[in-house]
Amino acid sequence: MSDDTSVQVAIGIKIFPGAMTKRRVAILHQRGQPTQEVDFGYGYPPAPPLTFPVGAIYAGVALPAGLNGNHPISINLDELRTVINITLHRSNN
Repeated sequence: MSDDTSVQVAIGIKIFPGAMTKRRVAILHQRGQPTQEVDFGYGYPPAPPLTFPVGAIYAGVALPAGLNGNHPISINLDELRTVINITLHRSNN
């Protein structure tokens, strides 16, 4: 991540095209941390969640009172895979 941006956390999903692959890769960029890439496509074993502290998106400013404790944000990639597959199926029909 560039030091010229206020972005602290970026999440991307790479969907590989073609009938021969059901590969999906989740990418998590968190400022100051190594990039995480997790394969979670169809036929893959259960994927670990993408997790980062809520405070990461509030770098440089105070956390809102309701978020005290810097709880983690967790993205269930197995559920996300299901939603992606349903959406792709609908868009192809």
